[in-house]
Amino acid sequence: MVKKKKVIEEFPYVHPYPDREVGIEIEMEGRGLVKGPAGWETTTDGSLRGESLEWVLTRPVCEADSYILLDRLQAHLAKYEAKLTPSDRCGVHIHVNVQEMDVDDVFKFCILYLILENLLVEWCGEDREGNLFCLRAEDAEYLIQCLLRARQKGTFKQAANEDIRYASMNITSLAK
Repeated sequence: MVKKKKVIEEFPYVHPYPDREVGIEIEMEGRGLVKGPAGWETTTDGSLRGESLEWVLTRPVCEADSYILLDRLQAHLAKYEAKLTPSDRCGVHIHVNVQEMDVDDVFKFCILYLILENLLVEWCGEDREGNLFCLRAEDAEYLIQCLLRARQKGTFKQAANEDIRYASMNITSLAK
């Protein structure tokens, strides 16, 4: 039986929480924004305007815990009557830990995402379509070219480059 290559073998970064699946970042503009509750750290983001904050999980978590922490953040913002104002500069980043997945399975994950991408972006709101910080493959086809070359070579090493950082599926993060 041929051993399948794992992503961690391509990018030998030792993740401090290898058993954790999800990282979340939420960038938002608005009024009365407050630092996050336990489990969230709050930072500023230079791409945002006016009163704005970015809430980032303090560490990656298991999928089940992500729902609890999102509910906690939502309740915290409601408690302090924060008013969120979505804009094309705001965004939510979901990081999925794939380091223990086989390279082939990550390719399959990417293809599944691309099949669903338009539906997912549409679900996020009409103003997300064509957003320069969250480009769909149909808006910027270079991601597909990178994935095709990577698949042909059987490696993500060249595909995870800064040129596709603003794709809605940012495989650049694989190398980080």
